[in-house]
Amino acid sequence: MRPLSLVADMRGEAALSFLPERGQPPAETLIFADGLTAIDAWGAAALRTSIELYARRQQQQVTIGAPKDPAAWRLLYSLLEKDCPAHLRLSDDTTPPPPSRRPSAIVVPTIRAPTLERADEIAEVILDIPPSRLTRALRFVAQEVPELVANALTHADRSPTQPVLCVFYDRDEDEVQLVLCDLGATYDGDAEAAESLLAAVQAHPSGGLTTAVEAAAARGIDATLTLAAGSGRVYWRRGKWSNASAQAVSGFTAALTVPIAD
Repeated sequence: MRPLSLVADMRGEAALSFLPERGQPPAETLIFADGLTAIDAWGAAALRTSIELYARRQQQQVTIGAPKDPAAWRLLYSLLEKDCPAHLRLSDDTTPPPPSRRPSAIVVPTIRAPTLERADEIAEVILDIPPSRLTRALRFVAQEVPELVANALTHADRSPTQPVLCVFYDRDEDEVQLVLCDLGATYDGDAEAAESLLAAVQAHPSGGLTTAVEAAAARGIDATLTLAAGSGRVYWRRGKWSNASAQAVSGFTAALTVPIAD
């Protein structure tokens, strides 16, 4: 049995620690979420990737319990409920939250993007959202969904899971987040992952990741691109690339965060 205990605050880059480790699956995974109080696109995409590996790929039962906080449970449930693997179930003492509209912070819940056609469909959903103060950021994010998915499909062809993405509006940070995770193993165990990752990006000036940041610069959008793979981190903001080493995480994550400019 594999226990997976969620922390109270599953927001931001630190939540990538919940990306799954590969290996022989146990008979069952139990997700303890009772203490969860906050989650965003980072935490949701990482958690859904774990569920995809254990429940869909490895065909093992994954059981999840509800947070004690009703608002956190409604948010978590709404983030995970679409296209769930058959082996994902609620614990015996857990019931779905009362039916209601999806929390407005969720632009696109965690969802698989196995093809470019699916990526285009997701982008269209975002573009169809009624106008609001988020519109400029959402239009930019919608434009970049196919680029990030294409990058994942090109460079993570041996990933045991299909790319998983989430689009979320973080009210506290007042930003729109697009986070996409895959489990490609290119940078696993690379002691120089930060340098390798930056070199790989800069070696493909016409690649989707470079295209994304160039589009932000051209449109005057103060977006930040974060890439996380193994112990490597690469960041782009305001025309500059930088890299750093951090806690090793599985797979490859690309994230765009776009602050809302009133």
